[in-house]
Amino acid sequence: MKKVFTLIIALFAVVTASMADEITNVWVTYRVNNGSSVTRSFKASGVSTLELTDENITSFVLVSVKIFTDGNVSDVNLCGTLYNSGSAPSANNWETIPASLTSGGYWQSDFGSQGIEMIESGWEGKTKVFEFYAKAKNGSGSDIYYNNGGQNYQIKFSIGSGASTDWTVKFYKDGTASIKLQWDNESREYSYNGDGIREQYYGENPGEVSSFTINGFYTTFVYNKDAGVGISDVSLQYRINVDGTEGQWNRIDGVLTSEKYDDERGEYKRSYKAENLNVNVLTGLTSGHNYVLEYVYQVVTTGGAYTSLRQGSSEMQLAFTVKEGTAVQGVSEAVVNKNAPKYSVAGALVGDGYKGIVIQGGKKFVVE
Repeated sequence: MKKVFTLIIALFAVVTASMADEITNVWVTYRVNNGSSVTRSFKASGVSTLELTDENITSFVLVSVKIFTDGNVSDVNLCGTLYNSGSAPSANNWETIPASLTSGGYWQSDFGSQGIEMIESGWEGKTKVFEFYAKAKNGSGSDIYYNNGGQNYQIKFSIGSGASTDWTVKFYKDGTASIKLQWDNESREYSYNGDGIREQYYGENPGEVSSFTINGFYTTFVYNKDAGVGISDVSLQYRINVDGTEGQWNRIDGVLTSEKYDDERGEYKRSYKAENLNVNVLTGLTSGHNYVLEYVYQVVTTGGAYTSLRQGSSEMQLAFTVKEGTAVQGVSEAVVNKNAPKYSVAGALVGDGYKGIVIQGGKKFVVE
């Protein structure tokens, strides 16, 4: 009996020892379109690099990720990057995708019915590499990896003509648009993420105010150099609406603060800001009435075209009430940066020596 008991203990020790805290496999499900849509899964344990043989790929969409583990594992993520074949991935371009534990015992990230499109306009004829690895915490809180011995896993694909939907300019990712406000000696900052959705704000909405000013804003945009797009002007457009009616748009010009070109993604990244403006929102309003401050970020792109970036399909809005007894008067005017670019009525960029009708900061001037 003692021998049997000893044998059971030994077997239990072997089983326990085999239950290491580890990541055992990663499946990446993706959808390719080269005239017809095909969904596939890449199981990283089978091969380290997958070269797609599809011709004229116009869409490469991440659908979902499954990460399989053993033992006591937590904080499971997929880390990935996208870059040009033949070059090395940039340390700044890695993204982390968190996974959630499912009833099936594996960890999963689902990207919704649309998935994540990896191809952007202007990449026709290029060969891209999607490189990834999995990362988690073991029972001791230490990092563990599933990364092909440090070489990571790769899906390589070539892009055909007509790839993806065209885009000109868009918000840069995470928290890249912010407006700075102050009311009744309280400063507030409202930030928006790369999709134009309000990501965070400090303090509450304005509510009832006796003073209300716009102190400034900053924002970062990216645009596709390979598609022949450029940015020549960035501004914050705002208006005050009352009782369901729309007010007149005003303009605050931003100043370029930084510029960087990402060779791997074929994108320019530009940051703009305006500071210490003290634009009085209450100018021309009526004491005791309810209003809505509505605003949108506007970019002038190549050829004088105007592109507006907003919260989804709507302008960004803040409701407020002018406190009873507040003295407000005058007519609200646009704030124009004297260094803002100048355009002809045809939308062409003009210099200081141009004669005729000049548009600067959304206002028209006659220069003789």
